[in-house]
Amino acid sequence: MMNSKSFFFFKFASETELQGVLESGPWIIRSTPIILDSWSPDVSLTKEDLTRVPVWVKIHDVPIAGFTEIGLSVIASNIGYPLKLDSYTSTMCLESWGRPNFARALIDVSSDRELKENIKMAIPSIDGKRKSICTLKVEYEWKPPRYASCAIFGHTESQCPKNVTITVEIQSKD
Repeated sequence: MMNSKSFFFFKFASETELQGVLESGPWIIRSTPIILDSWSPDVSLTKEDLTRVPVWVKIHDVPIAGFTEIGLSVIASNIGYPLKLDSYTSTMCLESWGRPNFARALIDVSSDRELKENIKMAIPSIDGKRKSICTLKVEYEWKPPRYASCAIFGHTESQCPKNVTITVEIQSKD
């Protein structure tokens, strides 16, 4: 069921089922996260200011040396807090097979940081005396709307509730 403020309501057969759904997230529909919470009649239905959201990210051009779960976690940490790898990326890390065109990870991004388009990574040589720098391209499957001045997700500058629009009406004397 959905109400006029775009809140969706789901009914569960038991408290155990409800807790299972709340704990097994994050839930994402069409690359957009949905925020779930339990409801009771005394809860006020307001949308909270979001400062963190999970986003699926593709990291391109990852060198073979970085294509491990630990390596990808370190790389993803430059974007936000890594939550998990998709199953294909995880299998490539564990079994060292596949085409590593990109790594795909679910990353919890913060609204107080700009979303990065590139990440620089240093790769040490085998002898450990030198290193080479490579640039990894970052692609977001969905970018949450963000107004930097508020440092919250969910709206842009034109939609910011903190921006006040003043209209002045000037009448001419004729």
